[in-house]
Amino acid sequence: MVMDFVRELGKHSIRAGIASNIPSIAKGMLNEFFTQYKVTPEAVITMVENKQSLWELLRPQDIIKIEKALAQVDNLDWLNEGWFLNAIVEKHSALVSLFVKWRKGQNWLAKQLNEIKTNTENLRNNGAGG
Repeated sequence: MVMDFVRELGKHSIRAGIASNIPSIAKGMLNEFFTQYKVTPEAVITMVENKQSLWELLRPQDIIKIEKALAQVDNLDWLNEGWFLNAIVEKHSALVSLFVKWRKGQNWLAKQLNEIKTNTENLRNNGAGG
């Protein structure tokens, strides 16, 4: 009985530790995806002009990675424009410049973040398959 309590406490502590690190884990994932999918200023300009979705670039295996990571947190309140720009500034500073200086890019980014939040909430509620 005591051991069951200790095990449960350990599970909650591990989950809390992972949850508190999700923004930094998500930062690494975001930068990896941007590099892997060749998200450059030129690509973003085309995406903005054509009203393309960033989410739709993702392959199913990447969506599963996102689902697993975000299953560890209770909410996505931290996922906003400020977090996003800070997350990519070191490796993708030209994109930050583009988003900061281009109003159309700012609007597109806000829409993308809302779509990401909606889709990840749907993943959480329905699983990656549904």
